[in-house]
Amino acid sequence: MADGNLVLCTLEGEIAIISKQGSLLRVLDESSGVHDALVLNAQTDREGGLWLALGNGITRMEMPGPFTRFQEARGINGAIMAVLRHQGKLYMGGDQGLFVRVNAGGKAISPLFVKQENIEGQTWDLLSTPEGLLIANHFGLYLLDENGIVTLYEQGRSTPFELMAFSYFPNLVFVGLENGLAILQRSAGAWKFAGILQHTSEGILSLAEEAPGTIWAGTQYQGILKIDLERKLLEALNNGIAIEDSTLVAEVRSYGPPEGVAAGQAMVFTIDDKPKFATLAGLRRFEPGKGIFVPDSTYGALLADTS
Repeated sequence: MADGNLVLCTLEGEIAIISKQGSLLRVLDESSGVHDALVLNAQTDREGGLWLALGNGITRMEMPGPFTRFQEARGINGAIMAVLRHQGKLYMGGDQGLFVRVNAGGKAISPLFVKQENIEGQTWDLLSTPEGLLIANHFGLYLLDENGIVTLYEQGRSTPFELMAFSYFPNLVFVGLENGLAILQRSAGAWKFAGILQHTSEGILSLAEEAPGTIWAGTQYQGILKIDLERKLLEALNNGIAIEDSTLVAEVRSYGPPEGVAAGQAMVFTIDDKPKFATLAGLRRFEPGKGIFVPDSTYGALLADTS
């Protein structure tokens, strides 16, 4: 190959890519696009593509390929909802728990994923922090550190869906729950569950910050929420002060069809440090002077109107 690596063909439908030193780099098989058990020859072209002579035709593969598929044979089971690199390791959360990529050590045909112990059920979101990996899971909210799994919040009250670090107050993480918005507080180098904000009861699937005390939330059924918190409350929480649940109060404004947000599920996300809004009728932009949402054609008219 152009990079000096070698291609070894097999009679079992696999192509081994090895370095000049003899180390196994990658194995291409059916999951990579090799659709025949008999591989007779291999040649590269000027663009770096790899041509394979098979028992029932020929195949051209991009090398290195733009995509690598990880399925059950590589240790991944079920649907994947979250992907995150934390402390040099790649984690994937899905409906079967949490998986981490491990070094195959030359004993497997490609990098493998193994299931993280003590994390079962749907894993909705992941967030990397210096103290460890925060995990929003169907059964609760967890922290994975060097000592194992720490339970921060059990699902008995509400399933956590979304995690958002708050850039204005680095010792706070907001958690979108099945029925409200919660806050994690970092104190003395450890995360703890501070409580659930009063006047938030909707299922929150996504979060985006806009200002030091303003958070937008996309809900499961009730459109979009704008949540404003007092700066004094945020500063106290950020400084590690314990707050009674009764004082965790926010001003919450709901936006639905009368304000230009289609009924049902909505999502919020951040692009270029600005909140963006996706509804069942297309992308929307908030007009603060009017208090309404209007179609957002920033990314084309088609995405602004999907009705």
